[in-house]
Amino acid sequence: MQFVWIEPGSFVMGSSEDEELAIDFESPQHPVTIRRGFYLGQFEVTQGQWAAVTNESPSEADVVFGNSNPIHPAVFVTWLQVQELISQLNAAENDAVFRLPTEAKWEYAAHAGTTTRWSWGDDPNLMDDYACTGIILSSAVKPESALWD
Repeated sequence: MQFVWIEPGSFVMGSSEDEELAIDFESPQHPVTIRRGFYLGQFEVTQGQWAAVTNESPSEADVVFGNSNPIHPAVFVTWLQVQELISQLNAAENDAVFRLPTEAKWEYAAHAGTTTRWSWGDDPNLMDDYACTGIILSSAVKPESALWD
């Protein structure tokens, strides 16, 4: 697993009430200061990394949908499964160094120092160029499975 250092800083968290595509619980906007820097995984945890730590496949759904591949991200996992992975990583280090980021830290890192709505800007029409929205996946991938028959 590779980690990157995120410098401390401040940002405005949440969505303005008049923002197109905003979700109610994202308001009101409010200033947030991250007082101490932190490390964040540079990439998603892969299925191979998950299996190397836990000796288990992260999800049976990956097998059912034909997405089982050690270099693919570990998906369809529960919060409790992630907590077990973190517990095993911390046990290997003999220290509590791994944990999920808070929502504020995640959003701060995702904004990457920008002041726009998304890291790529404010244009929602560019979303599919930068984010996995599910729209592309649902139209491009149809796993061969009895579930789709």
